[in-house]
Amino acid sequence: MKSQIAQISKGPIEYTSLGSGPTLMVCHGTSSNCFSTELAGPLVEAGFSVLTPSRPGYGNTPLDVGRSAAQAAEALVTLLDSLQIQTFGPGYIGGRAGRRCTGSRVPGTNHALGTR
Repeated sequence: MKSQIAQISKGPIEYTSLGSGPTLMVCHGTSSNCFSTELAGPLVEAGFSVLTPSRPGYGNTPLDVGRSAAQAAEALVTLLDSLQIQTFGPGYIGGRAGRRCTGSRVPGTNHALGTR
């Protein structure tokens, strides 16, 4: 599996994408990156596309893309926009502050982030 880089206004975000169908975002936990796709297999088999970005400070996504939970959340929404993903279903968002903050950043968009 190869990762890709999306250039957003704050910098590059590394991500992997598996499968096809409605998109679910799966964000890794601590000490990992976009290659943490353990949760993707059953989702892909069920007909979903799984988008797994490397969170700021992990993999090839620089920390400057989102030093705070709020900035990281905004970067994830910007990634979805850059990939022209208008809607997606609930997935796993690693990091407690990121989960709370990401949800608060979404209301002005068509995105709906969920947590497990």
